[in-house]
Amino acid sequence: MADFMTCTSLTDAGPFVTLLGDITDESGVFRRPDGTPYTSIPHFAWVPVYHNACRTDADGSPVVKDGFQVGIFEWLRQMRLSRRRGGKSNAERDSV
Repeated sequence: MADFMTCTSLTDAGPFVTLLGDITDESGVFRRPDGTPYTSIPHFAWVPVYHNACRTDADGSPVVKDGFQVGIFEWLRQMRLSRRRGGKSNAERDSV
């Protein structure tokens, strides 16, 4: 969390952190013999990122950009677009 706090203090870009308790199969494909979803080791933390499932901040609140809840890929896209526009978000650009 120290790196997150450093990033937050260095930029207005609004970095966020999603804390994952367990890496659980959300697809329903991988199940234990008793029918419960399979839980993976922490090495597989990339799987929820790949499925764009990181949509909440460390405190559990939704990540919102330009008035819409976004996942990590939408958030990254918005950060890149706002940098191309001189740091302005879509809402700021459209209000000018």
